Amino acid sequence: MHEDILDFNYEDDYQERSIQYAGFWTRVGASLVDALVFIPLSILSVYNTLSIKSLLFELVILIIYVGYKPLLEYNYGATLGKMAVRIKVIDIAGGPIDAQQAIIRNIPYLLAASLSMITTIALHFRTSFDEVDSFAEYNRLMEQTGYPLISALVNCFLFISCLVVAFHKKRQALHDMMAQTYCIDA
Repeated sequence: MHEDILDFNYEDDYQERSIQYAGFWTRVGASLVDALVFIPLSILSVYNTLSIKSLLFELVILIIYVGYKPLLEYNYGATLGKMAVRIKVIDIAGGPIDAQQAIIRNIPYLLAASLSMITTIALHFRTSFDEVDSFAEYNRLMEQTGYPLISALVNCFLFISCLVVAFHKKRQALHDMMAQTYCIDA
């Protein structure tokens, strides 16, 4: 008798066959819902940047952005967008993810938000920032920081990571592979 037959775990095989991995378009839908959730914060951020110019207020908004995905995925297994489209983030054993996995899974987002935070702080300390009252002036000032190039590289990684979902057998993005997580239909 073959040893590989004796070592085969039929329960794991059954669990893997019964799991329905969340597809690319379902995950895109979840991201769109999450983007809608942040519209009020985005409006506040724009208003703050062009009118109030409070660094503290902007940092609070950025902290909410940064904490949203990892905190919700760790505590509930899903963001509001994922809940809306009925998908859940699980670990490779099929259980809830831990805090470390939530952070690793969101490294691309955390990196983008960290860069945004650094740039925001740098912009607020420029004397010319006080005179910014339009997006054109803001973009001109932003281009001087080097942020657009760095941001493009981070966003490129994020785009590729998400695109992998469409072609991966278990619908994992690169950030899922890094964290050893899956998104499944709940």
